[in-house]
Amino acid sequence: MLPAATVRALTIPTFTAAQFTPTHWASAEDKAKFANALMKFIANEFPRQSFTKPFYRRLSNTFGHIAHHNLDGFYTVFFERDADKVVFLEQTLSWPHFGEPTFTFSDVEGAVKRRLRAAKVIDIFRMLEADATRRRELATLARLQEKYGARTPPPDPEPIGSQAEKADAVDDTPGRQAILPLDPDRAMLYDRHSNRRGKAERGRLLRSAGRRPDPRH
Repeated sequence: MLPAATVRALTIPTFTAAQFTPTHWASAEDKAKFANALMKFIANEFPRQSFTKPFYRRLSNTFGHIAHHNLDGFYTVFFERDADKVVFLEQTLSWPHFGEPTFTFSDVEGAVKRRLRAAKVIDIFRMLEADATRRRELATLARLQEKYGARTPPPDPEPIGSQAEKADAVDDTPGRQAILPLDPDRAMLYDRHSNRRGKAERGRLLRSAGRRPDPRH
């Protein structure tokens, strides 16, 4: 449950019709009713039984929302997990409430945002989400410790046999591959792309050993 002070900050005082401008399709009383219903819905932590079809229809047309197919789809997207509730509040607070209040619910959106900021409700839901994540992770840790033992060292992150494969690995880098015996007379260099470069390298190796390259090679 939210702290009592936060619930009061969200729901008291109630919005009145005098705070809003009627549209051609909704009265000022309708706007106040929706604003109060939304504040109560948030203060009670988004109960499913309060998410009625008329409330869903109005909410899905405010704060930049879309229908998400139907009432159940909208509720699933925003209200079943603590992390999703944070997303809903973030979208609500960041929405710039476009339009004239004689044609839209922009005046309701502005009033709701001011009330949410004053109550700092998103900070509370972020803490609730962090606590829920911690509890899930601790439960996972407990299951893993039960399965593997608390003091069992973690398995080698490398696949089995990878060390032996590394020891026997051959350099497959495209270009050239050199075989350099201890005897400079037998030094050979294989160049896949340039035989001339291979001969030059062989001559350099022979000269470094004090031998003259054979021009026939």
